[in-house]
Amino acid sequence: MNATIVLQARTSSSRLPGKVLLPLGGMPLAVLAAKRAANRGHRVIVATSTERDDDELARYIEINGIELFRGSLTDVLGRFVGAISDCADDAPIVRLTADNVFPDGNLIADIENAFCEAGVDYLSCNSEYSGFPYGVSAEVMRAGALRRAAICATDPRDREHVTPWIARHASTANFVPKLPVNMANFRCTIDVLDDYLLATRIFRNVDDPVRVALSDLLTCLVVSVEKPLVVRPVQKLVLGTAQLGMEYGIANATGRPADAEACELIQTAIRNGVRALDTARAYGTSEAVVGKSLRGGWRERVKLLTKLEPHLTALPGADYGVIANDVEFQVLRSCRELGTESLDVVMLHRAEHLTAHDGAIWQSLKDLRDRGLIGALGVSIQSPEELRSVLEYDDVAHLQLPFNVLDNRWRSEIPKIVAAKAERNIQVHARSALLQGLLVSRNQEHWSRAGVTEPEVVWKWLDRLVQSFGRHDSADLALAFVRSQPWVDGVVVGIETIDQLERNIATFDRPPLTDEQCLELERTRVKLGEQVLNPSRWLPSA
Repeated sequence: MNATIVLQARTSSSRLPGKVLLPLGGMPLAVLAAKRAANRGHRVIVATSTERDDDELARYIEINGIELFRGSLTDVLGRFVGAISDCADDAPIVRLTADNVFPDGNLIADIENAFCEAGVDYLSCNSEYSGFPYGVSAEVMRAGALRRAAICATDPRDREHVTPWIARHASTANFVPKLPVNMANFRCTIDVLDDYLLATRIFRNVDDPVRVALSDLLTCLVVSVEKPLVVRPVQKLVLGTAQLGMEYGIANATGRPADAEACELIQTAIRNGVRALDTARAYGTSEAVVGKSLRGGWRERVKLLTKLEPHLTALPGADYGVIANDVEFQVLRSCRELGTESLDVVMLHRAEHLTAHDGAIWQSLKDLRDRGLIGALGVSIQSPEELRSVLEYDDVAHLQLPFNVLDNRWRSEIPKIVAAKAERNIQVHARSALLQGLLVSRNQEHWSRAGVTEPEVVWKWLDRLVQSFGRHDSADLALAFVRSQPWVDGVVVGIETIDQLERNIATFDRPPLTDEQCLELERTRVKLGEQVLNPSRWLPSA
């Protein structure tokens, strides 16, 4: 066993301050993580900062006879390189973090062997490929690769997260063990209070917390938490929350769920791998419902995407200060309702607001992004014409557009989207995949309101494809088509009941359509007009 393990730890965690000193298994959490990593004889170095906040952590590390290195708090890459100063360039280095206490010496040995056999510069063990729960993770690279990264990496994010520069500039592989059960939808990291309470329940019944096998801890994990509905995190499912804050959807027969049911729905979605929630100021009480549901540590597990009000309040001719104040007020109100200090993505609800007031609304959002209140900016668009205009703005990092099996308007625009994604980091989410529920409805009145006089033609086409492609139903077909598009990063699906959520999770767990099936669908697609494809033009209910 030649690998040196560097375990990074700090006391100044923002979500669970001081967590590395919390007691677990009769010792501070960071000490347990280090001792478990060393239980097969590996050399372990705990790398913490020189800040006074970490003095107590350093004292506990030294009291327990564990090797210690202290360096920069923010330049974690530089700290790592300092910790391995006596290692040869070809020495394998394993990176661990102190908030992951499940990894043990046997896992490290297996990962080290896989790294040597793969003959690559960098190997990662993460839940997506390994099948382990989130929190059973490690990275292996040579000491020389870390030193090259320390010389070449200039982006603060590369230096904070240690390995991204290496992963981009070196040969890589993933650790793929043969597990009896895929547990990628489980979670055993310690990031928030709920995580810590779960860990205490598991280790409370362990006789030897340092030497207990990883496999035994995983068995305890399975019986200690609610089992996910699927073994793998669902891919591309973005939970739409309009229905949680207002009456929404042409086929919605149940109405807005109670807050308690909405909370269960959101948390069940996150537990099964949903990593993004879509909301808006205009969705009634949606932001407030989402905010309540994310208390207790759930916020950190998802990205929040919201939108400004669709209707401007500033009068024509208003100066920049008035508009900037209005935009900031909306953003701060969203933060308050959602219970967060910052928003991952804020979108314009109308593409026309990009240029409204001589661009003052968009500039105000850019200013808030630069201040750290917003992570990325985006636009919700309605038509191909709007798409072409929006793509001219380099600051647009997120697009949301309507797309479904009946919508043929985007065919000529897809190459433009693909080209833009290749040039810069743009995320694309498709909404209206079920056309606000119309595609799963066989109610003549629903289709008549949407402007379709002979829906039987559409129903017959959908039924034929469902049978020909071996899909479960029209919803499965419609979602499989949108999911199959490589340029679509997420599919926004509105859900108002747990039953619907469970069906959609099962649907997203099935394979998307093949390229041949997509071509057949597009070749035989029933041609419908703009009135049908744009729900804002549908007739209201009687």
